[in-house]
Amino acid sequence: MQSLDGVVIVKLNGNKMNGGHDIEPAEGSICLQSEGWPVFYRNIRIRDLD
Repeated sequence: MQSLDGVVIVKLNGNKMNGGHDIEPAEGSICLQSEGWPVFYRNIRIRDLD
């Protein structure tokens, strides 16, 4: 997921899956979620957006 100035882009394996704008709050915590089944995360990278 990317967020910059209240715009969010959700990507899965490099493909855009969803997005939104005018997001409040424009900054804050990161949350990883699943949709009703167990999920295992690996190789998660967090970076600053330019």
